[in-house]
Amino acid sequence: MKKILCSFLVLVSVLFFIGMPNTATAATISHESKNIQVERFEDGSTLEIITEQNQVRNTLLAALGKSAGQITGTKTINYKDSNGITVWTFKVTASFVNNNGTITCSNITTRQSIYDSAWSLSNIRKGSSGNTAWASVTGTKRYLGSIDKQITKKVTLTCSSNGMIY
Repeated sequence: MKKILCSFLVLVSVLFFIGMPNTATAATISHESKNIQVERFEDGSTLEIITEQNQVRNTLLAALGKSAGQITGTKTINYKDSNGITVWTFKVTASFVNNNGTITCSNITTRQSIYDSAWSLSNIRKGSSGNTAWASVTGTKRYLGSIDKQITKKVTLTCSSNGMIY
């Protein structure tokens, strides 16, 4: 009887462990950071440049000593008038893939918003090379049909081999 009971307990234990979820499955860790720079103009207006990073890393690959994951960086340009009111926004988002320390840009998108009808955004360009993505924009303010103010700004997003965006 003891032998049957012992065999039964072993069988139940084996079935229990087979039914347990596998703890070695891939999980992700997400890390976010933010940096703000401000450029001031003589008329009191400013360009606020916000750099944000979101890194998603595969913990199973990390446990095996491999470094793979997707890093997404965003640079947002907020142009503010001398009263501190946001007039227009230009946002650049770039995704990078880290495959064992080799970083490549996989995608770039841009978005713009205008909050003052006197302004327009044009000459929007974007591109990438290796671990760097870039985009540029020209903001133009018109008054009575003439150009009153024009600002051209180019931003870059570079992903380092350790996955940091700058």
